[in-house]
Amino acid sequence: MSTLAALHSGPQDEAMLVRPCLDQLLRSSVLSGSERPIELLRFLVDRTLAGQPENLKETVIGVKVWRSRISTILYRLPKPAKESQPD
Repeated sequence: MSTLAALHSGPQDEAMLVRPCLDQLLRSSVLSGSERPIELLRFLVDRTLAGQPENLKETVIGVKVWRSRISTILYRLPKPAKESQPD
């Protein structure tokens, strides 16, 4: 049995293994000054460890991480061209 398998006996143990790695990655120079990608990664890992796959949908991520509102996004989409009516 591997050391990792011996340590892993449930979700709490999984979080204990993943969180230090996440923290190290978030402090790395690779993500330095990258606020939004850090928020996204933290959100995805937190929800995955919490067993909340329903919170990993595009709209939820958009609101929770990017703090955008669907109406704002829809407002910015190009408007369909109006069809001209024959006279």
